[in-house]
Amino acid sequence: MADDKKRGKIPRVPIHGKFAHNGAFLVAIGNLVVNWANNESVFLAMLQVLLSGGNHSAAIVWHSHRTTVSRLELVSRLCREQVKDKALVKEVTTAISRFKNLSRTRNFYCHATYHYDKELNLDSASGVTSTQEGDPLVFTEKQMDIAALNEISDVSTQLGEFNRHLWSLVERLQVELGVQRVKLPPLPPEPR
Repeated sequence: MADDKKRGKIPRVPIHGKFAHNGAFLVAIGNLVVNWANNESVFLAMLQVLLSGGNHSAAIVWHSHRTTVSRLELVSRLCREQVKDKALVKEVTTAISRFKNLSRTRNFYCHATYHYDKELNLDSASGVTSTQEGDPLVFTEKQMDIAALNEISDVSTQLGEFNRHLWSLVERLQVELGVQRVKLPPLPPEPR
């Protein structure tokens, strides 16, 4: 395997069932996961801006919280405590809410149980969500069809576009707090 990498060969990725059907879902879900993770990491960058301390203080605090929801709540609380610009606080709060909404699709497909047909093609995905009211659990099943593929791709695209906005909030937080704790990465040009 190491020799293959040196020679530029791409390792084979096994896909069960028909590639034409399953491959599209696997690529779309992978893209969804990567775009979601990139956005989650920008909220870590916000935490770096909001916390002083050593080079790894924000990461230590971030990883001491087990869920994304609790991490986002921490960012929100610190922002409300430290940031005087109420419009900026509202934008961060709105961004957190939007990310939570987009996360629902990622959470469903990342935690689903997948079912295959007799030819090993992805047929459906089943998921369960806990609720605070009514029935304690809600079960959902989605067919792995063009509608599911469009849903995954649409949310992945929204997450990709949302990333630039999140980085602009990091920069605005740094200006507001008079700190420079995060270096913004090079971002692709804005779509026209």
